[in-house]
Amino acid sequence: MDTTTQIILFIMVTVLGITLIVVGILVVFLLKDLRGSISKINFILDDVGKVSDSFSKSTLVIEDSLSFMKQSIENIKEQVASPIATFMGILTLISKFNKKGGDKHVGK
Repeated sequence: MDTTTQIILFIMVTVLGITLIVVGILVVFLLKDLRGSISKINFILDDVGKVSDSFSKSTLVIEDSLSFMKQSIENIKEQVASPIATFMGILTLISKFNKKGGDKHVGK
């Protein structure tokens, strides 16, 4: 009985050792794959950073363009709309003056 127990223990220790070696090899492969995946993710994040920087620069250009357009429209309002409004006001005043003056002549 002593020999049978020793043989069974020897077989179990050998099987356990082989299993641990296989698990260790699988862990090494898993860590290599994980390292490759992390490096790919790093490249992707670098590309995302470049794209976001490019997008940020584009939005700044668009913002500057819109600001320039807004300033241009305000300048047009000041330069064109104000004199036209003044001219229209003068025409309205002259029209009212003519109507008042015309009514006086008609009544006489």
